[in-house]
Amino acid sequence: MTMMKLANNAVSKLAAAVDATGTTLTLMPGDGVKFPTLGAKDVFPLYAIKSDGSYEIMKATARNVDVITVVRAQEGTAALTLAPNDRIEVRMTNAAFVDRIIPDSMLGIIAMWGGAVTDIPRGWVLCDGTNGTIDLRGLFVVGAGAAGSKYAVGAKGGVDTVALTTAQMPAHNHGINDPGHAHGVYDPGHNHYVNDPGHAHSSPTQVPLSGGGWPRGFTAGGADIGSYGTVGINGSGTGIWLNPSATGIQIYGSGTGISTQSNGSGQAHENRPPYYALAYIQYKGTL
Repeated sequence: MTMMKLANNAVSKLAAAVDATGTTLTLMPGDGVKFPTLGAKDVFPLYAIKSDGSYEIMKATARNVDVITVVRAQEGTAALTLAPNDRIEVRMTNAAFVDRIIPDSMLGIIAMWGGAVTDIPRGWVLCDGTNGTIDLRGLFVVGAGAAGSKYAVGAKGGVDTVALTTAQMPAHNHGINDPGHAHGVYDPGHNHYVNDPGHAHSSPTQVPLSGGGWPRGFTAGGADIGSYGTVGINGSGTGIWLNPSATGIQIYGSGTGISTQSNGSGQAHENRPPYYALAYIQYKGTL
């Protein structure tokens, strides 16, 4: 990462002139040790001040003893043509202060901003999908894990409102309306006809009676039975039967009128917890 370095009383003068395109400054012999020693990606801020008071801000990227390599015209200043003995010194600049307080190791850091989105701190930008940011407007953030975890970096999901499906509803009951009902009966009446073919009874063979019998003159089947025995009468079915007859009775159909009471309106419900809106901002360094 880039480290902004500073040094106290790091002041010298140019040993040689530098035009507006030059990228190296040669200090007075022996003054280089006053200035920071730089590692890879380290920098320090420089002011070049002319005798008339005009100045240019530079960013030093390397130092070899008394020779400093610089990036010209920083922080809104113009590149100047510099003369020998123009003053060179390390000074705190606005960019240096920001980079010192919030180093480049914070590049990409996303934070919540409690102020207006039009008043975001320098070096930070709104996470609105521009300036290389993620668009986090109107979204909650959930902690991501490694690949294969429940939430991977960059995963998206969720909705503001939800309409429940049948499978998501809890078990419940519905009331029933039953107004009661009746069935009308149609009875046209009916008759049964009787079939009677007639019938006769016959008598069995006469048997003499010991000690007497029927008085003479009693006949059975037209014959005088005299002293013959008791005459039996043979049974005979009447042959009478009733003709079947349909009743014609009918039960009128009738709707029950039973209905199941409906519940719910099917509207989507709020799916978010209580919230307070803040702006997500991302650190991009000096812009």
